[in-house]
Amino acid sequence: MRHFLLLLLPHSFLQVIDVRAIVALARHYSKKHGKDFLSILDTTWHSPFLLQALLPLGIDITYGSATKFLGGHSDLLAGVITGRKRKALVSGGGGMVDLEIPVRHLQQTMGGGLAPFDCWLLLRGLKTLPCRMRTHCENAQKLSRFFETHPRISVVHFPGLESHPGHGLHRAMMRKEGMDGSMLSIQMKGEEGGTEDETAVEEEVFKVLARLKIFRRATSLGATESLCEHRRSVEGPMSQTPRNLVRISVGLEGYEDLEEDWRQALSEEGS
Repeated sequence: MRHFLLLLLPHSFLQVIDVRAIVALARHYSKKHGKDFLSILDTTWHSPFLLQALLPLGIDITYGSATKFLGGHSDLLAGVITGRKRKALVSGGGGMVDLEIPVRHLQQTMGGGLAPFDCWLLLRGLKTLPCRMRTHCENAQKLSRFFETHPRISVVHFPGLESHPGHGLHRAMMRKEGMDGSMLSIQMKGEEGGTEDETAVEEEVFKVLARLKIFRRATSLGATESLCEHRRSVEGPMSQTPRNLVRISVGLEGYEDLEEDWRQALSEEGS
């Protein structure tokens, strides 16, 4: 059975993708071109606790980093791939195909199985996943509302906010009402009365990030600690990310401490 893969990325900080429309597109091309297209979704940002995509949304295969929310403690390197049985639209005579079989074959023939201790760490993390995700989401929701009203923040990219253009679509796909994940991004303004030159604003962003005490600058997400990063610096000189954009992974610390950390970092007294 020959498959062509249609890769679907997760929600970005700038827009929300309609997963159901991508699934419909894969089905359409399967019939149009006489080949079986598969839809694949990265669920790292939300974890299966918030976004169950196989049966409810019709995605064929999901994958994600278990290093992030599933493990949840920054002490594990692992990944997860899940598939389902679906009817072959074109090849295979219309019979049912188990999409996990080729993945398992690759794992058995090429390696990739977790060590026993890593499995134990992952099982430990799964035991606390629901309560951790609730706190992640609650902290992110509150912090996004704080940013939304702060005079030095121009844009907040978080689909849990009613003001986000993808809010309704995002809520329709989420499994838990009112739980929208812990990943968000903000775009900052320069100092009041200062220049809005992009390079100058970028320098102001670095100054603010340097004053943070709880949020650590790191390229990761989904663990107990709160992290932030200047995406353009991470992506390099060819990056199309705005110079004033900061990506934030909201952790499990007390919310009052998280808000105060950003409040003092953004204050004119700290500049």
